[in-house]
Amino acid sequence: PRIGYVGRINRKVDFATIAAVARAKPDWHWVLVGPVQTTGMGAPDQDPQIAESYRASRQLSNVHFLGSKTHTDLPAYVGHMDVNTLCYRPDEGWWRFGSPLKLHEYLATGRPVVGTGLPDLMAFAGVIAVARSTEEWQRALEGALADRSPQAVDVRRDVASANSWDKRVDELEQHLRAMIAGDVDVREPATRSAASAN
Repeated sequence: PRIGYVGRINRKVDFATIAAVARAKPDWHWVLVGPVQTTGMGAPDQDPQIAESYRASRQLSNVHFLGSKTHTDLPAYVGHMDVNTLCYRPDEGWWRFGSPLKLHEYLATGRPVVGTGLPDLMAFAGVIAVARSTEEWQRALEGALADRSPQAVDVRRDVASANSWDKRVDELEQHLRAMIAGDVDVREPATRSAASAN
């Protein structure tokens, strides 16, 4: 089985969980696609809290760092994973305030998704598995690998479709038209449903 992560690889990635699950499940292969940050505060080998687990991950035979890929190639990588992940550290940091758009790219494939309990991801807890500890990650990944329900695939794709760029532009255009017509109080922020939140 291929467990995928696509994105910039820096100190937000939970290398401790990746290494622990990779050791516990040597037949599972983590596939990390994206550039590794090598300089500055975001570089994983420069962060004392995660440097050891990052280096351990790099030494495991079932953890694969594939490097950067072109935007045109990324859908093929995401689509060929058995599970896609948003494997971010569960502790406090700037990543807690992220709103990863890649979630909708993952869901568009119909493949199962497991993510850390980031506040913005919790709105999608009905369609993704949320894990906070190593044990929860292992259980969530086991469940995701066993999930072959066609209905679940359809639900994931429906959520992705509801969050497409076309839908977002249409929603923004409707809001702007309502503002111009005076039907919306511009002093109040627009509210959005969980299905369209990001």
